[in-house]
Amino acid sequence: MAAPQQADLFLVPLLDGGDALGQVLECDARDRVRLLLTLSRDTAPRRIQLPEVVATLTTLPEPFRTGHWRVIGYDTLPTGPALKPPLFDPEPTDPAIVEAFLNACHGLYPWDGFPDAEVFSKMLLEGVALPPARTLRDA
Repeated sequence: MAAPQQADLFLVPLLDGGDALGQVLECDARDRVRLLLTLSRDTAPRRIQLPEVVATLTTLPEPFRTGHWRVIGYDTLPTGPALKPPLFDPEPTDPAIVEAFLNACHGLYPWDGFPDAEVFSKMLLEGVALPPARTLRDA
């Protein structure tokens, strides 16, 4: 599989067999990929609107290269203050954590399932509400 490219729309598999829609915001020369993540479960390519974006995370391209995260097309990137530079986090988030975050957003993994119970809350863009489908370990 090819490396991801800016504006690629992609699907991240979820634990229930569905997918979550994301988009590649940017790639850099250090082999990092900045992602836009949404709660959308659409599997057809379409333009992502800024209000749909719940997180922007930097990760590594391996899931794209292996085909685990499937590129389904490309479209114009949304724009807004939350998406302006500096775009890349100093350390990329492991792709497995990205998947855990999206699963937690859909109530398929506990929102407080990591030792730092706030880790997923910290990934949300400023001003984004907690996902309504989230579940807690002891709930």
